[in-house]
Amino acid sequence: MRRRVTPRAPRPRLSVTDQLEADGRRALLAGELSTAEKLLLKCVAEKPNHASCHRLLGVLYASKDDTERSLQHYKKYVELKPSAPDADRVRKIIADAEGGASGANP
Repeated sequence: MRRRVTPRAPRPRLSVTDQLEADGRRALLAGELSTAEKLLLKCVAEKPNHASCHRLLGVLYASKDDTERSLQHYKKYVELKPSAPDADRVRKIIADAEGGASGANP
């Protein structure tokens, strides 16, 4: 007796900016900072209010000790997603950096 196979629903395709975010995240985690930066900057150029891309840019610039740009993107992230689960942690990173502490990675 043959087993009946139920077809799966096709996976929804990611939007261009969500794909840029995913690729940028992968590049960042792989340590490919130049590639990650290009992808994430393209993400926010395409969609300036893409909060996750701003957060990832904050992480990227913090890892490069570029506090000014890191803070710019962390602040934009918190502005766009003030109730995000990690918003308080990002606010602390901002406060620590503005208080003279070295940039931290969340």
